[in-house]
Amino acid sequence: MDIITAMLLLLGVGLVLGQLFEHFRVAAIAGEIIGGVLLGPAVFNIVAPDAILYSLSEISLFFIMLLLGIEMTVDLLRRPYRRALPLSMTSFVIPVGMMVMLLYFVLGNSFVASVIISISIGVPSISIVSVLVRNYGLLQRDGGITMLSSVVLSDLIAFLLLSAFLGTRQVIPEVFVFIIFIAAMLYIDRLITSHSEKLVKAFGRLHATDHGEKIILGTIIFGGLLVSSLFEAIGITYVLGAFFSGMLISEVVVGKDLLGILTRTLNRMNESFFIPVYFTIAGLNILIPGASYIATLIVLLLLTGAVAAYMNFRMSKRLSMDIRPESTVGLLGARGAVGVVIAGTALSYSLISHEMYSVILFGTVAMASFFPILIREGRKGGGRLPDQAR
Repeated sequence: MDIITAMLLLLGVGLVLGQLFEHFRVAAIAGEIIGGVLLGPAVFNIVAPDAILYSLSEISLFFIMLLLGIEMTVDLLRRPYRRALPLSMTSFVIPVGMMVMLLYFVLGNSFVASVIISISIGVPSISIVSVLVRNYGLLQRDGGITMLSSVVLSDLIAFLLLSAFLGTRQVIPEVFVFIIFIAAMLYIDRLITSHSEKLVKAFGRLHATDHGEKIILGTIIFGGLLVSSLFEAIGITYVLGAFFSGMLISEVVVGKDLLGILTRTLNRMNESFFIPVYFTIAGLNILIPGASYIATLIVLLLLTGAVAAYMNFRMSKRLSMDIRPESTVGLLGARGAVGVVIAGTALSYSLISHEMYSVILFGTVAMASFFPILIREGRKGGGRLPDQAR
């Protein structure tokens, strides 16, 4: 099948099923992944995954992570983790440790595969959590910011573990370089903040020119690609490079109005093309797992779902958060882009089998569909799940 026809089918099915799932208050990612399953070899075998689609998937992921970084702030890295760290332990670290022991010692998987599978299923996704926190009006609450910090910490750990297994270099030098980069980013952000007024005026003048908006957007994309390339060069996945480069773009750099324009532009690109294409392509690689894999999936979901949910509920009460404990469970149980990215990258490097990749994505769909229903905070602007909730 030619690439244009394949894209027509992937985008059309992804958009339709994504909107259909959102209508029933289920994250669009679930519908998009199922769309890929239906089009792929697992069901109708209409579209086959190939190198061209994989390359397009990587480009889509770059833009998804770049916007995700822009919507975050470097302040999340500065916030004290006295409260966020315990939530990361209960929502990610402890459940992942339990899953690794089960997969490695009981079910006999390789250690690498056990870790990859566990972090893919167990990692809460900053993409969907950030949108849910914003949509439920929790950005103004300390509990909402604490959960965002917790998820950022969990996602960073997950990506670092992935990078450790992908690279041929030793892990310690990579972590050392990564720490240096974070320190440099914090310094650059502080420097930018101290010269905010001059930068905002400079970008405002540039934006007022005939081609200013095009130049600014092109520069941001170029900067994201540059940082992503540097991350790849030191053995860390480009996904983190795109995310961190986006975090440096804020209203103290370009101003509130211009940031709104840039965010809306990238969001439209993502929502109308990159996001449905990425997750529908991800679904193409799913195979219908056998009975033994389904049993494994159920056990893993119990560990990362039920056990983690209970610990998150208790920890939320212990920390006296200004968010209902059941809402904490619903937010931290949400799965989305991060787990799919890790699983897809590991599959491309043959670190996991197609069967286990399928288990991960089925688990992602299940948790993305169920956990947001538990959120009990007041929704802003109606009952429909937001388009960005991935």
